[in-house]
Amino acid sequence: MTSRSSIFSFDTLKIPREIPKATLFALALVGLSELGVRAMMASGKLEEDVSLRKTLVRRIDTITQEKPPIWFLGNSTLDWGVDENLLSELLGRKVIKLAHGSATVNASAAMLDFYISQTGQKPERVVVTLTKDDINRNGFRAERSQTYLDLARDDKLPFAEPIMLRRARANIRDGAVDSLMALKGKPPQATKVIKAYDGRPLTEKSTLEISLLKDFDLATDWFAELKSACARNGLPAPVVVLMPTTDQYGAFHDQFVGESKPTYEQVHAQIVSAIEKNGLICVDFSVPARGQSEYAKFRDPYHLRPEGEKWFTRQLAGKLTPLLPATQPSN
Repeated sequence: MTSRSSIFSFDTLKIPREIPKATLFALALVGLSELGVRAMMASGKLEEDVSLRKTLVRRIDTITQEKPPIWFLGNSTLDWGVDENLLSELLGRKVIKLAHGSATVNASAAMLDFYISQTGQKPERVVVTLTKDDINRNGFRAERSQTYLDLARDDKLPFAEPIMLRRARANIRDGAVDSLMALKGKPPQATKVIKAYDGRPLTEKSTLEISLLKDFDLATDWFAELKSACARNGLPAPVVVLMPTTDQYGAFHDQFVGESKPTYEQVHAQIVSAIEKNGLICVDFSVPARGQSEYAKFRDPYHLRPEGEKWFTRQLAGKLTPLLPATQPSN
């Protein structure tokens, strides 16, 4: 009978006979931490991780308590495009960003109804940010936005998402890596620096961006939905901000949307026309950025870096100031 020791021969497996103490320490830390996380989850002591529900609850609380007069709605281009605190300072009144991942224009209109219903509060002015892909009736964002449309229709908070353990594991992993690096005499990993976009074109491998262009059909009727959402809540016509993008963003559209579809320039003209025809206020910052000095403001072809956010926020404040009442109404 073959002995167990020969089956698991270190020589056969070519595994070092001695595992470094630092590695053993890191593995032990991960194992013990995992047990600790599970115990804390079972006892209810581990705080719930960020989820859609928790984000909505936090925003509802902020709107209810602080009553911000200016509401911004949009998606990631808003989240990575406008500096909320800086804009509040420049305008002299509280601004709240209500960004929802991949939200289309009609989804933003629906979420406006949702927040007003949940809080009983109404803004002084609604500002909706967008790029052309936010009004593609068939794109990825339209698919993802069904979540927000359903949420607004049901008019109630979703169930909490059970993702605590996943987030905790990520924190444990990062901590273990830092501990291991420290034992080896190396400094912990620094916070990731958001590099400037280098102007590299989007290609057929840019699967997300291709999904945004799926069967491109400009849903200009969504602007009427946005106007109706404001009107039924007794609000003035919203401001629609066309967000900054780069020339590569437009070039990608022209390359992959198909010959039978409108070009980027034609789409832009149709969007501006639809905004104005619906009686909305258009603030257009979508002149494509070109060259390395302009690219430096972006993290990719259509999202801004923190430095770019501050630059754009100052430009935006100058455009918004004349559109707001001279004084903030008292509550």
